Amino acid sequence: MPVDVTLPSAAARPATPPGPLLAFWRSFRENRGAVLGLIVVSIVIFIAIFAHVLAPHDPLEQFRGFTKLPPIWVEGGNWTYPLGTDPLGRDMLSRLMYGSRISLFIGLSVMSVSMIVGVVLGLAAAWFGGILDVIVLRIMDLIMSIPSLVLAILIVAIIGPNPGSWHCPASPS
Repeated sequence: MPVDVTLPSAAARPATPPGPLLAFWRSFRENRGAVLGLIVVSIVIFIAIFAHVLAPHDPLEQFRGFTKLPPIWVEGGNWTYPLGTDPLGRDMLSRLMYGSRISLFIGLSVMSVSMIVGVVLGLAAAWFGGILDVIVLRIMDLIMSIPSLVLAILIVAIIGPNPGSWHCPASPS
C-alpha cells in the first residue's frame, strides 16, 4: 500500500505570532472604555494642535456688545458664540480650544518631571540600599498618604491660581 508523503500546504502551516504592537492593539481594542478614552484624548490633542485654525475667534478678543451671552441651547444663545461669552465678551469656545494647549502642556510636564524624579529616586534607592532606601520609601509613603486634591489645593494656596503671576521673588520686577 503506497504512503502519501506530500508536504503540507501554506494554509496548513501554523501562522506566525503577531508582533508586539499588533498583539497590544488586539488586547486594547477589547476594552471599549479604553478605546473611547483614546478617541477623546486624540480629539483633545488635535484641537490643541490646530486651535489657531479651528477656533472661531481670537480667545482674547472682546465683543463688548455680547457680554455674558448664554450657550446656544439656552434661551438667548447666539450661533456666533456656541458656548456663549464671558463677562468681558470673549468667546468661550475659542478660549477652551486655546486653553487645551496649556492644560496638555502642564499635564505632560508634570508627568515627565514625576517620571524622571521617580526613576532617579528608585535607582538611587536600589543602588545604594540601606538607609537611603528606607528614607525614600518613607518619603513616598508620606506623599502617597496625602490625597491629590488636598495637595493641589495646598499648592494653589502657596503659589497662586494664575500661572502668569508666578515669578521668582529674587528677580527684579
